[in-house]
Amino acid sequence: MTNITLESLCGIHTLSAVEYGHSDDGQSELFYFTLDGITYCAEEDPDDGYRSAMGSLTISNKQLSTNIPPTKVLCKMSEEKYVDSLLMIDILTQKIVLEVGTDYTEAYYPVFVAAWKPKNLYCNISKEE
Repeated sequence: MTNITLESLCGIHTLSAVEYGHSDDGQSELFYFTLDGITYCAEEDPDDGYRSAMGSLTISNKQLSTNIPPTKVLCKMSEEKYVDSLLMIDILTQKIVLEVGTDYTEAYYPVFVAAWKPKNLYCNISKEE
């Protein structure tokens, strides 16, 4: 499998599926998302001990079961100083709907970031808001 960089996904895309999972051996978390019909898998580094940085980002053949209405998102890297993550921002709500990468705020204990915020999708915003 070819590793992909988070930076290579920057730009406008269509997000259509998101799903959490675990590696076959149960040693690491997996976070799948589909952009422009291509499913990506972000894997927590299984050899990171107590720390949990993102290990790899690859293209996956997995068929995701958690589909959402196709949503245009702006993908950009976080501007936070100690965070290496890709933000996906719903074009219509201007809110973050997905974040994936590593938070290095606590240098000794980096954290694998796999945050899915479906409430920020345009399709989930109340008409009263």
